[in-house]
Amino acid sequence: MAGTTIDNSPQDDGFFQVQTSSSGKKLKQVYIGGLPKNLPDLEQHLVDWMKERIPDLTIGAIKINEGGKNPHAIVDCGTQGNLVISKLHQQTFKGRRLTVQREKRNKNSSKSGSSKNNAKQQFGGWAKPKTEFTQIPVEEATNSIQAVVEEEIKAAEEAGEDTMNVALASTAAATFLAAMNGFSNPQEEVVDDGVEESEGKPPADDGFQLKDMSELLSDFGEADPNWKKQSVDVAAADQQETASRLAPKGKAPIHIIITSFGFIHGAPKRQEGWSHSQPLGVIDCRELFASVPQHLEWRTGLTGLIKRVLIQENRDNDIQQHARKVIANQVWDCLLEAQEAGHGYASPLEVTIYVGSELGKHRSVVLCEWAAIAIRKKLRQNEKNCIHQPVSVETNHRDVDRQKSSTKDEKRQKKVPEFGADW
Repeated sequence: MAGTTIDNSPQDDGFFQVQTSSSGKKLKQVYIGGLPKNLPDLEQHLVDWMKERIPDLTIGAIKINEGGKNPHAIVDCGTQGNLVISKLHQQTFKGRRLTVQREKRNKNSSKSGSSKNNAKQQFGGWAKPKTEFTQIPVEEATNSIQAVVEEEIKAAEEAGEDTMNVALASTAAATFLAAMNGFSNPQEEVVDDGVEESEGKPPADDGFQLKDMSELLSDFGEADPNWKKQSVDVAAADQQETASRLAPKGKAPIHIIITSFGFIHGAPKRQEGWSHSQPLGVIDCRELFASVPQHLEWRTGLTGLIKRVLIQENRDNDIQQHARKVIANQVWDCLLEAQEAGHGYASPLEVTIYVGSELGKHRSVVLCEWAAIAIRKKLRQNEKNCIHQPVSVETNHRDVDRQKSSTKDEKRQKKVPEFGADW
């Protein structure tokens, strides 16, 4: 095979020889899964197929595993691994859709050494401290804390500051230092090398040392004497966090039901007069959008296939935009009017919107679902906080599972015999 180099000579570990980078490290290999079973010369067919789609591809070693439920191959593509993945992933090979990705190896596994050595290499050990601290007695630590607090309170009284805050802060800082052995000096080995320390140069400090309280409190910034007078607008923060007004069914005072039906099974009865419970008339989509082909009538609009078919059949008139822009905006305007009329927890409301098609299984169902999605999105965003009451949205498909019934004329023709049949 021209242009393809395959080296199947085994190494000491029983695996194939692979290409190496300039640094000497083995490059990651490409995993190809989903290969067909019981195919003669599978390796040759796979190489030819890869070279046909990537002419400049250089293939190294190939290891094919045809056992198990998922035959796969490990292919060494050198530095062209990313190109192979982008070109061949989810492509069809001998009627099978392949999965092409980088080979994943266990980083914690090692080829040699006992499990105890592996665990030691993986987890390591605790690092030994550079310096050791002497543990001071509790009474000495308590006396040190008391001395620091009394000194700071005295300084605060002379400066006219709040002694309570100074006492609390100094007690907390001194207790922290005592817990960390901050009042003790670390024991370090003294090496007399005959070199005297220069005057004015502070000694090296590798541990905690007792510092001035002003230096410790400087990390917290300047004290604010009016910190108790600061107020936080809790209502504004709560309103910003709970901007969404979408609620589950049964937990909201306003509930919207978008119902689909088929005119062949009868239109729903409308209440006398206008009300917020039925603010819109019946939305008839029979003349607006084309229906699905006859061989797909047995499917419903709840499937993705019918939704895609309706989009294709109505390319000139976008059925999806009609549901999200026209129907959803009409329902949104009705919701605002109902809220202005006082409906909420004091006056719960159930709003019903009817969308009808011929059978009530395809166009009306899809329009209801898309309109409900758009209304829920509007309630989550709730721009300018125009909705103040929680609202739940539900879809109901009255005739989605009903079969197409014959008309009265068809039934009448079945009862009347053909003319001259008994003559």
